Amino acid sequence: MEKFDTSLSHLKEYIKYRSGSEDILLSDVNSQFIGDFDFYLKTVRKCQHNSSLKHLKNLKKIIRIALANDWIKKDPFYGIQFKQEETNVEFLSQEELETVIHKEFSLPRLAQVRDIFTFCCFTGLAFIDVQQLTPAHLIKDNNGAIWIRKNRQKICVIFLFYPLLEN
Repeated sequence: MEKFDTSLSHLKEYIKYRSGSEDILLSDVNSQFIGDFDFYLKTVRKCQHNSSLKHLKNLKKIIRIALANDWIKKDPFYGIQFKQEETNVEFLSQEELETVIHKEFSLPRLAQVRDIFTFCCFTGLAFIDVQQLTPAHLIKDNNGAIWIRKNRQKICVIFLFYPLLEN
């Protein structure tokens, strides 16, 4: 349910924004509501297209449950298609990464953020995956090298990451 928390929060805010009330009837969720929610996410909440789609897909999952239980008779998502946009990810150069690594901070909290960020850069783990790391995810191979074995939050597969460096 964790992945629905943000979507639920945005939906609650939108319902209050739209109607001034805390909730609405399921039967009030129609294609107009969905289109307006998408517009709200992109304008008021400043979500990018793919983030907005994620929230709409989460709402669609709830609507599917409502349909399966006969809580509503008509699918408000009927005829609505989701198309993700390709994103162009810009990577840090080696020089930029070195600058981040060697940046000194007076606040320990900022130094910790820097360390977690660089750890993410070197392992390819997302921040949420690093947050969830425990000693149980660290495994030692026959040569004594330590590896990370972890299910990824986003795509739900197990990844083995290269042995961790000594430093």
